[in-house]
Amino acid sequence: MVPENGKSAAWRTRWSWALTALGAVVVLSAVLRVANAGYGTRPKRVFAERRSYDMVKRGVHRVLPGAIVQGLAGLGIMLLSGRLRNRQH
Repeated sequence: MVPENGKSAAWRTRWSWALTALGAVVVLSAVLRVANAGYGTRPKRVFAERRSYDMVKRGVHRVLPGAIVQGLAGLGIMLLSGRLRNRQH
């Protein structure tokens, strides 16, 4: 194995942690996207104004395919960052 210089290793470590954080933000935004579709945007509802089961189900089913793709993209970014961090040369 070829020893790498410290500058390259430090650069790779910084970028890998930045990519890990970016991937976590993408996954979190996918989770919040589904939660927002299910709960709605109004924080407080009176009992008479609550959303019905069908409204919640339709909202979640509408955003779920995009949120799955978004979550998998975030996971892929995090896996890429792990490969970058563990790369030897």
